[in-house]
Amino acid sequence: MPRAPKRPLVSVPRYALTRAEAAAALGMSINHFERKVQPDLKVIFSGQLVLVPAAELERWVQRNARRIVARPIGSPRLRATGERDVTPGGASDTALAMRSTERAAGISDA
Repeated sequence: MPRAPKRPLVSVPRYALTRAEAAAALGMSINHFERKVQPDLKVIFSGQLVLVPAAELERWVQRNARRIVARPIGSPRLRATGERDVTPGGASDTALAMRSTERAAGISDA
């Protein structure tokens, strides 16, 4: 009996990726992905196979993307509602700007 002719393969959209594919898509090792990223994601269990929805990866990227551009001293800082405008040392940007202005004018506390 003759075989039916093969149909050409059509590209099918991927809705879920394996953990290795998800890690590669994010540019990180599978170990780092499993330790740091996977706990934040909803995943699909199918037997022993763990699949990560592509939409979950996109949401994770959007939630964890940050700007790392330095801003000029004294410029206002954009912040989330309720967040205090404080530098790592504990002083606000306004206090730092006042100190630098006082130093420039020759006024100091010490």
